[in-house]
Amino acid sequence: MISLKPWPNDIMISDRAKKLSSAEHVLRSLKAGKEGQQRFYDSCRAAGKSIKKTGRRDDIKNHTDFVVDGIKFDVKGLKQTQKEGKILLEINNVLGDMGWCNDKNKPAFIAFDYGSFFLCVKNKDLYKFAMTCDLDDRVGHIKDSLYKGYTRKKRKDLMTTIWLYDVLNTCEHWFLPYEEYRSPMELL
Repeated sequence: MISLKPWPNDIMISDRAKKLSSAEHVLRSLKAGKEGQQRFYDSCRAAGKSIKKTGRRDDIKNHTDFVVDGIKFDVKGLKQTQKEGKILLEINNVLGDMGWCNDKNKPAFIAFDYGSFFLCVKNKDLYKFAMTCDLDDRVGHIKDSLYKGYTRKKRKDLMTTIWLYDVLNTCEHWFLPYEEYRSPMELL
């Protein structure tokens, strides 16, 4: 059973970013993120990995949710794009700042939740692939964003979607099987 109790360093969205989304969207995003993080934590613990939750500043500024065996990770909860065999990449966040997909190694890996496993991908490789997309061809809806730039109305974000197939063939990656761990994260 996934615990949805708040953690001491709970998942955060910046106050400025919250103002750009509906309350329903923010709650849905927080829930998916929290569930994904709990599942990632459980999977790492079950695999015998050393894992530490980061604080609010690292989460928001450095896109880092966890440090696993000394390596920084951002965890992406299960989204519709993943269910469709695609991956959504954030180049710029809603404020126009550096998104989590970047070439700065912040964080080193992105862990995408696929239900029965996590796909852990080297961030620099994702960014390099994103730069091959036509990001100047801008669309206004995520369903049209395959290999194109996607910006939401009244926001400064820039995203694109790519096929999972391309990630598996061009990016350094590894799989972490999902496995439940019986000790709640907030007690550790």
